[in-house]
Amino acid sequence: MQLLERKSDELLKLIVEDYENIGIHSGVPFVIYTYPPELETEAIKEVKRLGKKLEKNNKKTILIRFDELFRKFTEESIGDLEELYKLEEENRDSLKRAIAKEIGDNIIKYIIEESEKSPDKVIFLYRTGAIHPVLKVHLLMDAFENKIKAPLVLLYPGSSDKKKLRFLNKDIPEEGYYYRARIL
Repeated sequence: MQLLERKSDELLKLIVEDYENIGIHSGVPFVIYTYPPELETEAIKEVKRLGKKLEKNNKKTILIRFDELFRKFTEESIGDLEELYKLEEENRDSLKRAIAKEIGDNIIKYIIEESEKSPDKVIFLYRTGAIHPVLKVHLLMDAFENKIKAPLVLLYPGSSDKKKLRFLNKDIPEEGYYYRARIL
């Protein structure tokens, strides 16, 4: 828990004291908040507490859950989720390719629109596992470049080294690395 508190304190300080300069060195105001996957529930609680602290410092926040977005756009795209499960059993790879583009585009569009409605708010994205492997984090962050100006914090269940993000602390060959975001 101390790890999460330390990261939250660092993020609080960054947003409250250095809001205008979050992305000054990288050109993007993005932060990837890594945490041990087994601490997902605690990480989400910690970030919600952080949101309350930010509100006390006159920084408004938006919390966006990927699992809810994924469900919403999957249902809009495919209809009944039971149909999705049947399709997955028949041909997982084909299904993944078919829905990745449409659902991924819808998720990206939704988040960009939310940021445009409230450009002064800090955006927190969480439940990242819901979009993996349909939408890769590095591709998501690439899509946000030059479109989202407000600080964006992505909760990431995993770790990073200097070369790549490690989703669920596993080496996944196709997992990329978004080098421009600040990694906590």
